[in-house]
Amino acid sequence: MSNDRKTSNNQKSGLRLFMLLCVFIALIGAGIVKAIEANAESIAPANVEYYVLIDNEWTRIATDEVNDMRGFGNKSRYYTTASHLKEIYKNYGFDASIYNGEMIFPHTDYMDPNTIWADTAPELEDNTWKIPLSHRTRSYVYYLPNNVKGNNPYYTTSVSKEDETLKSTNTFYTVSVSDPRRTLTNLPETQYILTGHSVSLTLPILSQGNWLAYNCDTDEVIEPDDYITSKNEMKITFDHVTSPIKVVTSTLENPEYTLRFNTNTVNGCLTQIGEIAASQQQVEETMTILGNTSYEDVYESDREDVYTVFEPDSKRCLVSIKGSSKMKKYYYVFQGWC
Repeated sequence: MSNDRKTSNNQKSGLRLFMLLCVFIALIGAGIVKAIEANAESIAPANVEYYVLIDNEWTRIATDEVNDMRGFGNKSRYYTTASHLKEIYKNYGFDASIYNGEMIFPHTDYMDPNTIWADTAPELEDNTWKIPLSHRTRSYVYYLPNNVKGNNPYYTTSVSKEDETLKSTNTFYTVSVSDPRRTLTNLPETQYILTGHSVSLTLPILSQGNWLAYNCDTDEVIEPDDYITSKNEMKITFDHVTSPIKVVTSTLENPEYTLRFNTNTVNGCLTQIGEIAASQQQVEETMTILGNTSYEDVYESDREDVYTVFEPDSKRCLVSIKGSSKMKKYYYVFQGWC
């Protein structure tokens, strides 16, 4: 009988020990979950700025915040996704549905904003391409659509964002249509065409005057490579775009004056601010005119005695300070055309 009691007591003790062990494991498990959740909540959001080359100049087109981090190789980094970048770069030909992890979105951060890095590959997780950013809380993303394996050049380490070859092989050129008389409506919107690609424009047939196309780099009149006309409209095509193109209406075969408004000039106007040298300043946001950094118009002296100049959309340019951990920024204010 005493042996039965001993056996029963041992079984009860074993059962209590097993239950205590289960509770302990459950508490430890809960503690681990809480620790992971607490760590996730403590991740500070990272500011991200998105750039694209327009007419051979880096142009910021969007900013936002990201809150997610994951491991890429042996380092934890913030990241964005291909589907998110589709919304930002949709006007520049990026299609997330055919993206396959190409190194076309290198990045940098405030520690060395002039050097961009394409040394960390995107990773596919749950059918979603995750594109690495910096581990720091400020990243700059640069779109290089031609940085694809097999192309020359192909960057897989670091490169200066001002490298001439990088810029010439990845820039988008503006192709726009203007009517100085402001009598036409529903004109084609400005398009951004990757260097070397073609573009077509459908234009109304003019009752007076004609359409002229200009190379905005040289101000020379250029001819389309192809055109098709119908009763009410014409379609013109440029096969190999290698410069900004402006198509304008004109009553003259050669307009007397072509006026170019250029708001992307702040780089040449940077000056020392206190102890901060001009070389330490980086332009983040330049002015625009009618939505672009430049605008071409035609003044025809046989029609107008006075020409009214346009104002910039915004009269301020934003610059940041390279390597500043405090993320200091300053504004330059527009004072007039020269």
